[in-house]
Amino acid sequence: MMRHSLFILFFLLLGRMLSAQTDLTLYQLTNVPGSNLLNPGFRAEAHTAIGLPGLSSFGLQLHNSGFKLIDLIGPDIQDVNLAIQEIAASMSDVDQIALNMRPDLMYIGFGVGSGFISMGAGTYTSVQMEYPADLLQFLWPGTDDFSDMDINLSGVNYEVLNATFFHFGYQQNLFREKLSLGVRAKYFYGIQNAYIEDMTAGVSSNRDEMLAETDILIRTAGMESLTDVESLTDGNIDDWGAVLFPENTGLAFDFGFTWSITDRWELSASVLNLGSIEYKEDVLEQTSKGTYSFQGVAYDPSNEALNFDDLTSELDSTFGFVESSGGSYKRKLPREIYASLTHSFNQRHHLSATYHMRSWNSNNYHDMGFSYQAKLGRTFHFVAGYNMINGIWNNISGGFALNMGGFQWHLMSDDVYGLIVPGKTSTINIRTGFSFRFGRDRIKDRKYSHPPILPVPAGDQVEEIRPTDEP
Repeated sequence: MMRHSLFILFFLLLGRMLSAQTDLTLYQLTNVPGSNLLNPGFRAEAHTAIGLPGLSSFGLQLHNSGFKLIDLIGPDIQDVNLAIQEIAASMSDVDQIALNMRPDLMYIGFGVGSGFISMGAGTYTSVQMEYPADLLQFLWPGTDDFSDMDINLSGVNYEVLNATFFHFGYQQNLFREKLSLGVRAKYFYGIQNAYIEDMTAGVSSNRDEMLAETDILIRTAGMESLTDVESLTDGNIDDWGAVLFPENTGLAFDFGFTWSITDRWELSASVLNLGSIEYKEDVLEQTSKGTYSFQGVAYDPSNEALNFDDLTSELDSTFGFVESSGGSYKRKLPREIYASLTHSFNQRHHLSATYHMRSWNSNNYHDMGFSYQAKLGRTFHFVAGYNMINGIWNNISGGFALNMGGFQWHLMSDDVYGLIVPGKTSTINIRTGFSFRFGRDRIKDRKYSHPPILPVPAGDQVEEIRPTDEP
């Protein structure tokens, strides 16, 4: 079992990266029904919203603060092992790799009086990893003489989470639609989880080898469903219900609000995933405690990738991991906070500043975005902005919602350049999906009917803007 956790770890380290989800752009494009999942105080801007099963909204993002893919496998790279060593030499602190995939499997929302009810299902896949330069120097040492090496591996940490959840939310407007409050309950099934409970590992060395002194505890649950990859790909699973709905369950809550401070200024905020999952099915522990000899690993270009079976077998035997089963443990879900301040020039054109924080392993990771949103008639709404993601600026965002009758398609990214040239950026992000929206949002009609009415910019060919142009 240890090898499956290590597979994920090294898969990420080597940059063979499939896809950390900020969703700054989705939070700002509030006429997309899925934005309600980021703040239960948001309304869907329609009386009824239905996300297509499996196509409601799909978000994918990768963030690696330590290096870019081009630094590892770019056209100028002649020796990958040397490239890894150069990456390690340029790192100054602990860096992070974060992956989030969040498909919304189903979404239904509808207005009830002055409130809005939402429900549905989704999946949550999260990989968080902190890795210091010492880890790369340990795995890919740049010399055969280890006598001068000083390595501390205690900064290594990671967690893998794969879960499905069902949710039910309610939003209520108060004080003549000036204040909106929302809450959502989510019931989780923890399909897979793996994390480092304790990581104490120091390295001493002599001329010919490194001596790693370890005290490591890794906990996993549900990882047995990954052991037979061939069965997964062939569909030869006897009981999919046991795989998708295990006994590893948990409950979490989301809270959010919007407040119209004036007719031109609006404040919104939310906190997500206040809860945890208790793992009590298919629970395993892997421990390594002792002193072990190690000489590093090598990348073989002739295989086009590392042979992970050989690598993990070598690491298992080298570090003497011992596996035991049974027991249970509880893990908090990765918490998130959103906050945004929006200035409306009129009912069609807005500027927003949005803050996002992800909390994991007692560390907080901060994102911020500035955006311009426009509503061009009934059909086309778009957003464009500039983001800072985990301390790294230069992320140009963009997105749109195309409304065709009752059908809506949305497409957006927190870093458009990362989609065009993925190897040259630290962040790759995309979200897209399809939904149906029926009926106008009567609450919004009443909100905008209170004087004063915001002016319509010159050139807009609409009647004096009572909100009759909403779906």
